[in-house]
Amino acid sequence: MRDLEAQVFQQAETLAATYPEVAELFEIQPEDLSQLQASLPPGTVVLQPVLLTNIQNVPNTIALFLLSRDSLSVQKVPIDADEFNNWVTDYRQMLQSGDSAYRRLSASLYDHLIRPLAADIEALNPQQLAIIATGSLRQFPFETLRDSETDTFLLQQYPIHYLTRLSSRSLLANPSPSRFLTFPLWTIPLLLGLLGIGTTVKHHWKLGGTLLTLALVTATLSPRFSGGYRVLGFANPQPLDPFNLPGTEAEVDALLRLAPESEIYRHHQATLEVFKRQSPRHRYLHLATHGCFQQLGCCLQENCPDYKPDMKPNTLLFADGEYPLADAALLGLQDTQLVALTACQTALQTNIDGDAIMGMAYIWERAGARALMATLWNVDDQATEVVTTEFYRLVMQEGLTKVEALRQAKLSQSHRHPFFWSPLVLIGDPR
Repeated sequence: MRDLEAQVFQQAETLAATYPEVAELFEIQPEDLSQLQASLPPGTVVLQPVLLTNIQNVPNTIALFLLSRDSLSVQKVPIDADEFNNWVTDYRQMLQSGDSAYRRLSASLYDHLIRPLAADIEALNPQQLAIIATGSLRQFPFETLRDSETDTFLLQQYPIHYLTRLSSRSLLANPSPSRFLTFPLWTIPLLLGLLGIGTTVKHHWKLGGTLLTLALVTATLSPRFSGGYRVLGFANPQPLDPFNLPGTEAEVDALLRLAPESEIYRHHQATLEVFKRQSPRHRYLHLATHGCFQQLGCCLQENCPDYKPDMKPNTLLFADGEYPLADAALLGLQDTQLVALTACQTALQTNIDGDAIMGMAYIWERAGARALMATLWNVDDQATEVVTTEFYRLVMQEGLTKVEALRQAKLSQSHRHPFFWSPLVLIGDPR
């Protein structure tokens, strides 16, 4: 046992030296695991798949961590690393292009990521399934994974939302933006992989489990506000090609019908100044505008001349210019229940290898917003309008939670290819 322990901590030291950002995690003295589990919302079950590949002396596997208020378990699934990576890449492309051949890969990914724990998840009878997706697994919505035995999507089995990072913020009764500790989530799969290798799972499960649990409590914040729904909406700020998004105006028209007190800005009125002034005053922000989160910028035309992108990387488009995503962390959105970004690859990571910023969701969380609804790829305007309108109707008129409302809105379109209904994902507080 001492030899195994020495091996684990030697690997940990190597990891910390290679990735300095992870070193501080080894110094954390977290609260007891049972106390943290008790802070999870009743009925929440969390799944974190961790790819353990290309690690010296460790077989290529997926470690599937499953956590509820009463249990923590891990199962390891052997994989061919190259084949699995090809599956993920091809599957994302099939979903994004509307390729009808997606079903085979959907079933294969389900068999590796869900089926090994399917009975355990079912036994826990979750009200919602929270996914902590890292690395390449962030490229596709888990909702689309298909159980070939029952021919059902995972979304048909459970409401699904996502978590992005570690945070002790939700442990505070009255959270303040200046009084919480956060850590980038990209460090956790590597750390948990080390702590979960072979027989060391038994010996080191508590530290790894506690660190994992901290990632989950970001979804436990209770809403502090009540009253009517007032949405701050922006749509089609530059209605000329290549920036024109005419379908987004139907989205905000539907919002006005559902919540007449909303403030909606479109075309030349949808300015940066209005956004920065008004956004801290609203609980719901709906930004139906282009978002560019590709490292080299975004080309919104079929071809950009001289390789000059139409938008700079990590920006949102407004009538009078582009808004740098990094500035959103300074907005002060502690009253905000939801930020919805419904156009153009807005949930893609800014760095696909996961070693830097995990994505704009983390920025909005730092600004104070409790949840983000964003798209994983270029969306179909009409399909997005249908899903988002039904989502808001179910939240505002039926009183459903955000995660259940998005589930039902998606299922209303699930007879179509997942390209049309699956790219919208909910990140953060599911309620």
